Amino acid sequence: MTATRLGMAVLGLVALAGCVYVPLGKVPLLASGQLATAGKATLQLTPKIAGGGYSAQAVVPAYASADVQHLLVQAFKVVGDAEVPIIDAAGNPIVQDVTRDELSKPITFAGLHPNTRYRFKAYAYKAASTVSDALISIDASSSLDVILPDESQQQADLPIQLKATPFDGQASPPFSIPDGLYETGTEGISTRSSSV
Repeated sequence: MTATRLGMAVLGLVALAGCVYVPLGKVPLLASGQLATAGKATLQLTPKIAGGGYSAQAVVPAYASADVQHLLVQAFKVVGDAEVPIIDAAGNPIVQDVTRDELSKPITFAGLHPNTRYRFKAYAYKAASTVSDALISIDASSSLDVILPDESQQQADLPIQLKATPFDGQASPPFSIPDGLYETGTEGISTRSSSV
């Protein structure tokens, strides 16, 4: 009887061990992220890049898809109002780095679960680096929330809104306004002489 109970206990432990893989060296990370377990749903995202909008002058072109050197897409699970990064079995956040040449191809995320709310955030960069000065997308307009209805492969468009190009202009030679009042419409500029 004891051998039977021992055998059942071992069988139960083996069954439980096969359900979840916990990387022993990364246990502290599990509290801040969701372990990517073996879901069967797949999502293919197609990047849809919108230009930078308003341009301050005709000589300053707005950012366009040709300016994107690479795109980072990170997956999150939305729990209540919080977004929790999805991590892989090694404890690393699931982020896909897409080069300019691959922007027209779908980006595939596998191992997802149906009836779960996911958020995918895109970050477009104008250089190979990921420094903040190279970021040319608008965070609030470059994400997508998805709830997968079942375990079949789903497709969606991932919006990516690029920033307007900042204007940095200079005037040469400097201009001056003579003493007095210069008016155009309802606006005015007044100048005063300075005594030395």
